[in-house]
Amino acid sequence: MTIGFIGAGNVGTSLGRYFITQGEVVAGYASRTFEHAKESAMLTNTDAFASTEELVAACDWLFLTVSDSAIATVFQEIEPLLRPGMIIFHCSGAASAQIMATNDTRSYAVLSLHPISAFPAKTTALDTSVIFTLEGDRQACEDVQQKITCWGNEAPIIDAPQKALYHAACVTCSNLVNGLVHTSQQLFGEAGFSGDIAQQAFRQLFLQNAQNIYDKGPVAALTGPIERGDQTTVDKHLAVIPKKYQNTYRVMSKSVLEVAKLKHPSRNYEALSRSLEMNEKPN
Repeated sequence: MTIGFIGAGNVGTSLGRYFITQGEVVAGYASRTFEHAKESAMLTNTDAFASTEELVAACDWLFLTVSDSAIATVFQEIEPLLRPGMIIFHCSGAASAQIMATNDTRSYAVLSLHPISAFPAKTTALDTSVIFTLEGDRQACEDVQQKITCWGNEAPIIDAPQKALYHAACVTCSNLVNGLVHTSQQLFGEAGFSGDIAQQAFRQLFLQNAQNIYDKGPVAALTGPIERGDQTTVDKHLAVIPKKYQNTYRVMSKSVLEVAKLKHPSRNYEALSRSLEMNEKPN
């Protein structure tokens, strides 16, 4: 089995590096920009292909590691080149493999394979802790799942209607956290902290809390005024938080309140809940 990539960005290059560490054969990369393909080929010790035709002919598993908006277009371009038995993947978290299921009589399989990981660079290191979520033609999903579990990774299979919700779950615990951290930094600044000190403050709290959540789970790790049912402190926050951050504080506090109820099912949080439901106070 030989693997190829159309698209030489962070995801495709990092996946290629990981597949090679697992003993798989990677042919190389094709890209709209040949220089990008050459860079990814150098990082993986594989080949850069000047044409997609050559790459398709060289591989059995073909990954379209391009932007979500380009998947359908790239697939239409290479579809006439596909051979029986090939598996074509895209790596979108939100899109289904159905966007490539344009031929009801196809002799190749179409799948989405989404690694639950952030990819800040082409050299992002992956290991057996990374989960690869599969969706698409069922038999091919099961075959690929067997291969991935042999590497030591989990590879759950989900259905097409679940893709968007699945991706929302990924975004909630990753990208949305960036927004919360930014809001925290802004509030530290409003409280008089310099930029450097604000960064230092959030880092310590953030890392300690993230480690606690990792070790204990979000319910057991929860601390703070909402967990304690400290309505007085929450009301003080609501009285001074600038208006543009009020909605974020209220929405997230309601979410935390649900976690607090799980941690302390016998505790009465009704008054605190009412405080969070009140209209925004003028600033």
